[in-house]
Amino acid sequence: MIFSTKVFIEMLCECEAILTDGTFKTRPIMFAQVYVIMGKYLGEVIPFVWCLTPKKTQPRYEKIFNILKKKADKYGGKFEPQQVYLDFEVAAINALENVVSSDLNKAMDMSIGSFPNVVIHGCWYHFTQSIYRNIQKIGLASMYEKKKDAQTWLRSFMALPLVKHSALDASVKLLMDNPPASNNLLNQFIEYFQNQWIIRVPSKYWNIGPIHLRSNNAVEAYKNRLQHRFGMHPQLWNFNHFLKGEESLVTMRTKQIRSGNYREKMILFSTNAQRAGKKIKSLARLYE
Repeated sequence: MIFSTKVFIEMLCECEAILTDGTFKTRPIMFAQVYVIMGKYLGEVIPFVWCLTPKKTQPRYEKIFNILKKKADKYGGKFEPQQVYLDFEVAAINALENVVSSDLNKAMDMSIGSFPNVVIHGCWYHFTQSIYRNIQKIGLASMYEKKKDAQTWLRSFMALPLVKHSALDASVKLLMDNPPASNNLLNQFIEYFQNQWIIRVPSKYWNIGPIHLRSNNAVEAYKNRLQHRFGMHPQLWNFNHFLKGEESLVTMRTKQIRSGNYREKMILFSTNAQRAGKKIKSLARLYE
């Protein structure tokens, strides 16, 4: 099930950058997730599409993107994002790659594809969160909090997405070859990073470099707002009712943006976005 409007899809088509993420907490119980698609519209990240998916699989994600392409064509637009920011869910990444490949093949047959020039970025916020969750999982949290040298070393891994691509391999090797102590837990972390971020998720998705939009944390914060507004696992009827309210808020905010009225800020995001932004800036300073 995909929820949007003709106007929202038209505005999404105007966005060169889109951001996507899924949430489980606000899904009606018979669905696997609520998948939100947002666009950077005139400088502000705005939600335009909400999807209820029964599964988190590559074919489901491909179907979502292909439906949006067809709807855009129907409305006289082109859904042609230049950049897509998402978490590191392999199914979603593969779906986008597959849509890109399909469109490139069509372009070779002289038809026009929708995503031939897209660049897929993993979210730096999700990258750092995944690393910190592993730090907690393997029992490094205490060392991270109490040992300055260990904290700096681990946070240096979190800052690797900012390293120039040409220097990335050398930077990773330097960190892996120089742990702050000879420690089995640190060795476990090195093994985790190698398996997860070198082998399973290639660096082309997370080595974002000096791009302007580094994080999906606006989407993460919006998910927190949905949880506060919708509650845990609402009934489908209530979910539809709440979405009507979101539609009204988004409509109001986009009108303000187009008119240049930025004095009143729309309450789309929780303060978690500000907190996440501060953490990311501190990591950027670590790299710089």
